[in-house]
Amino acid sequence: MVPPSASPDRGPRPLKSRARRLASIWITLWIVVFGVVPLTAETPAPEPPARHVDDRTGFMRPETFSRLDQRLVELERRTGSQIVVTLLPSLPAGEVLEDYVRRVFNAWKIGETNRNNGILFAVFVDDHRMRIEVGSGLSRRVPNALAARILRDTVAPHFQSNDIEGGVTAGVDALLHAMKAAPIRAAGGHERIRDRLDSTTIIRSCGVRGTNV
Repeated sequence: MVPPSASPDRGPRPLKSRARRLASIWITLWIVVFGVVPLTAETPAPEPPARHVDDRTGFMRPETFSRLDQRLVELERRTGSQIVVTLLPSLPAGEVLEDYVRRVFNAWKIGETNRNNGILFAVFVDDHRMRIEVGSGLSRRVPNALAARILRDTVAPHFQSNDIEGGVTAGVDALLHAMKAAPIRAAGGHERIRDRLDSTTIIRSCGVRGTNV
């Protein structure tokens, strides 16, 4: 006869409980390792630059830096709109390009707060990646499709020839032109299908500092 304090099926329960705990641990490890749960907090934005052109890579000559900065200062003086260009070595590990550039744009408070009329042209030189982030107040003048065309058709060819200065200058020229003109539309008033892109470009065959994608 089994004593009242005991149970006939209590013996195997510790093994089942241990198995469940091990399974839970393995599931948690799987989620963490494969990125379902982020391992680290968001990377904070770098300190805001003091000028409209911010080169943290050393690729730009002082005269090019000053010339571009003066043009962007003049734009802000005339219109209140602000364009900031930043050259950074690489995207922080684990960051998504679009999210990080948007975070930098917001942290640096580019443009006037009440008009949201700022643009951030960000280049990650070693990664061969770039993005144009446009505030909502300028989205009609520089829509995503136009920003994508500027990166793909104007900036990227220079970068593919290792001409970082030329690419940045051409990109600034195109943005300044867009600020003076209405957005470019194809016949019929619709954007071309191939231009319905995000304002992000990956430079696929650009040799920078001796490296290739």
